[in-house]
Amino acid sequence: PDFNIIPASYNFGDKTFEEWKKIKKQYVFKPPMSYGSKGVLIGKKISNKRLQSLNPDTIVQEYCPPGIDEEDNSKFDIRVYTYGSQIISIATRHFYGQVMNLRNSKAGLQFAIPENVCCFQMIENN
Repeated sequence: PDFNIIPASYNFGDKTFEEWKKIKKQYVFKPPMSYGSKGVLIGKKISNKRLQSLNPDTIVQEYCPPGIDEEDNSKFDIRVYTYGSQIISIATRHFYGQVMNLRNSKAGLQFAIPENVCCFQMIENN
């Protein structure tokens, strides 16, 4: 399969409220200074009143549904972990149903360490 893992991303201030209102179901709205999915709003679930109250710096990303592993029908998504503007790790999260259920041997996180990442190079060199 061909995967495009970088969703289209914008600032909320790039479009008017009326424009976002028409297309909100295709996007996820993220606070600019947060982590761990705190404050993330799914466009198909957000009210117009809440949408209108968002800060212009809110990060808006294309909603990407999870991929499906054809071998066992498990779902997966790709996570990119950052510190500031540096990528520190990449992982896939595998799960069945709506949430990650660790009762299955394949469920959980699988990490990949990108090349040329400072903190991981220090760990590897020790």
